[in-house]
Amino acid sequence: MYFDCVTAKAVSAAARRLHEKGRGAEVAALLDNLYNLSPQQTITWILPDVPRLYPEVLALMRASSGELNFNDALIALACRERGIPAIASFADFDQIAWLKRVAKPEDVS
Repeated sequence: MYFDCVTAKAVSAAARRLHEKGRGAEVAALLDNLYNLSPQQTITWILPDVPRLYPEVLALMRASSGELNFNDALIALACRERGIPAIASFADFDQIAWLKRVAKPEDVS
């Protein structure tokens, strides 16, 4: 049994390691292999929006060459769907076109 949160953590760690080692181009292959080895229907979903957003989460991770982890990509997509324009974070949300990252008080307008 694969829980969604465990799968997310494993995928995020592997993608981040590739990104940090300058092997970001290999992230797409990693994500494709994951999807082939563990398609959506084999995962036990305990987070309600994840099954529907799973392909888009992997696509965002792929687009960032592994810089965004699974949970950050999920958060960005959830914000987009809910019309949330900004997020208070020190994480890697700067590359998300639809989301303004607020890191310090003066960023709030």
